[in-house]
Amino acid sequence: MTLTLDQVPWGAASMLLRQHGERAASVAAARVEEMKRAGDADGVAMWKKIASCLTKLSPPDRLS
Repeated sequence: MTLTLDQVPWGAASMLLRQHGERAASVAAARVEEMKRAGDADGVAMWKKIASCLTKLSPPDRLS
C-alpha cells in the first residue's frame, strides 16, 4: 500500500498511538526537538504535522 504525502503524517500518528499510547504526544514532541537540534527544518515540519494529527486522533486528555 502506498501512502500519499498527505497520508504519511496520519499513518505515522496512528503508529505512534499504537506503539506508545498515552505517551505518543511526548514522543512526537521529543522528535520535533531532535530535528530542531539537528537543523532539519523538513523533519521539524513533518513531526509537527504528525503531532497535529495525534491531537485529532485522540482526545487531549488521553495524550501527555
